[in-house]
Amino acid sequence: MPLIASRTIRLLLVEDSLADALLIEREIQRGGFDVTVTRVKNATEMGAELADHIFDLVISDHTLPGSGSEETLAAYCESGIDIPFLIVSGTIGETAAVAAMRAGASDYLLKDQLSRLVPVIERELKRAGQRKAGRAMKAQLAGAEADSLLEATQRARVFEGVPPISTAMRGVLDGTEPARPALRARPRPWGRDTGGRACGERWTWCSLPRHAL
Repeated sequence: MPLIASRTIRLLLVEDSLADALLIEREIQRGGFDVTVTRVKNATEMGAELADHIFDLVISDHTLPGSGSEETLAAYCESGIDIPFLIVSGTIGETAAVAAMRAGASDYLLKDQLSRLVPVIERELKRAGQRKAGRAMKAQLAGAEADSLLEATQRARVFEGVPPISTAMRGVLDGTEPARPALRARPRPWGRDTGGRACGERWTWCSLPRHAL
């Protein structure tokens, strides 16, 4: 019975031994993964596959014909793809393993310790998913900041067309300048009758004293 729910992963396996490749595939399936395996035999073939196809995981042997995990790891790093890279080998020493980890490998294990393979895969896939989510959040925040900057720029351009407040008006608004006297209408005669008396009115504007406001 599988230990975890079935999941599909696309595995790029760099392994020259068919027997070892089948052992690795079977162990992953026992862990509850529905795995699709693409097997290559060297770093050159691995680089071509990474360029043309999408994978969730890379597993590389340490010792390969004409090359090794150093070359496959270099090709992986050159691709810029952020997926787990594991070294599964029967011949890797501690010094080479530590160097590989420093160069960018996610983890390494020996072929006689394949019981560790599924837990390592689960852990590294989870970490890769977290990194992907972090990049998506960062891109979303960058987009929101860009939108805010654009909105602020557009507002600034609108206000560029508004004439500035005069010095006198600014003084009235902040209380440092007295306001001009208010105006009111009052009637004035516009003509006189034959006896010299006003016979009509017209309205004109005059200033009110400040104490009358």
